[in-house]
Amino acid sequence: MQILLDHITSTVIAGIVFIILMTLQWRVNETTIERTILYMGKKNTLNLGEIIERDVENAGFNIFPGEDGIITHQNTNYGDDTYTSLLEFVSADEDGNQIKVKYTISLLDSLVINGNPLPLLSLLREEDSGSGYTVAGGSAARLTDFDVDLLSTQNVGATRTDARKLRVRFKTALLPQKLTDDVTVRNQHGIDELIWGMTIEPPGLKMQGFQG
Repeated sequence: MQILLDHITSTVIAGIVFIILMTLQWRVNETTIERTILYMGKKNTLNLGEIIERDVENAGFNIFPGEDGIITHQNTNYGDDTYTSLLEFVSADEDGNQIKVKYTISLLDSLVINGNPLPLLSLLREEDSGSGYTVAGGSAARLTDFDVDLLSTQNVGATRTDARKLRVRFKTALLPQKLTDDVTVRNQHGIDELIWGMTIEPPGLKMQGFQG
């Protein structure tokens, strides 16, 4: 009887140890996955930010006096907020040639982060070097916000032709590789955001509206 009890006790203990080990392994795996998602999120955010910074600092590149450096700027409502859904402007490529750049932001899905409903957006970046727009590097598919504000030199809102500064902000969602169709489950994945932003005064925009 004692041998049987010892055997049962050892079996129970072994089972508990196994469960603890499995739990620890699951937590290690979960932590590793979270770190990977965070690392890739930071990397993708910085890469996109570098491309946007290069595009925007060259806004209005080599335009003639009175010519529009910002061609199109369009915002779209989402609930009580808005995001920039289309931005088209004159810029320069890496070789110093004048090109046109177009950002098209599309709504893919919706998310809830920290109790707040947010859009899941994709950004399509295209370049036109004179023969029409083609898809170029810098596209992104996991944004929860993308805002471009047109500002005067005094940092107040301006029209396309009067804008001298651009304030760009975007947020990247840290998401699992595959999103389940179950919204309730999907919103329990610890989804968070990374934020990138800058305000820049491109020299080329000084030519906009200039008649002298």
